[in-house]
Amino acid sequence: MITQAQLQNVFPADAAALWQYLQNKNKGGLNNSKGNTFENFYSVFKIAESHNKKDDWANTLFSSQQMDFVDDLRINRVNPISTDYFQIKDIAALTWTAKNNQLDIDFFVQFELCRIAGMPATTSIVVSTTAVGQELTDGMPVRCTAFSHVIVFSTAKSVQALLKSNKPFLDEIVKMCAFSSTDKLEALATVLLGVWDGTDKNNISLQDIIDRCFAINPHFIKGLQNQVSQQVENILTSINGFTFQVRDGYIVWTYQGTDKGNFPYPIGSIKYVEWEDRFIANGPYHTFEDIEIEFPV
Repeated sequence: MITQAQLQNVFPADAAALWQYLQNKNKGGLNNSKGNTFENFYSVFKIAESHNKKDDWANTLFSSQQMDFVDDLRINRVNPISTDYFQIKDIAALTWTAKNNQLDIDFFVQFELCRIAGMPATTSIVVSTTAVGQELTDGMPVRCTAFSHVIVFSTAKSVQALLKSNKPFLDEIVKMCAFSSTDKLEALATVLLGVWDGTDKNNISLQDIIDRCFAINPHFIKGLQNQVSQQVENILTSINGFTFQVRDGYIVWTYQGTDKGNFPYPIGSIKYVEWEDRFIANGPYHTFEDIEIEFPV
């Protein structure tokens, strides 16, 4: 979030004007953000992508409509430190110097503030049509080319329609979802959208987003860990007739070829860690009946 002191330090001659411009821009952005489907769709795409890239859940932070010059979406990563800024526009025509969308100024000032502060950063303009994207690519100001990108991301009227028409969006949801059926993909995308839009969008960690999704339906999201702890493995393998494997981050088990089941929480999630602590503490175990009563439901 930008402060007036930062502007005074980097742009002393223009600080007052830039601060007034930023305040007006932020007020307008907050008003326009209500029900902005395209911004939310792209934010969900980046959240899923971040999960699939195995970004640090606790130290990857998402924000929208905060006091930034490029303010539709900001992604902060703590280790290593970097910030990606996105302006997201679903409009039929756009240029870098349009009076109501001064992208040239916004992108340059945003990057300079980060550069002076020693923070690696990129700025991107996201649009919904190839024609607008090409116009912005061709007209990008020279001073923005080293740190700016133009991204084309098609939109739709609903999550269901977006999954059918936007392959990059579909690909990230497929990678994130523990199931491949269309209804489960739609459910996961809908949950992500609802969770993101239900926050205040101010430094929301990927951990918080995923935990909220687990609370709604823990079965849909793939786990990122494919191995149980040695203590849990020792307990489970000591039970005669009991076998298990880890599939997409979840424990899937069978007992004597007749009973079977799977854990509702992916390995490494908060719910799983809480269960693991209890499971280990409540031992020892000698029979399947001993461990079955400890299994999460």
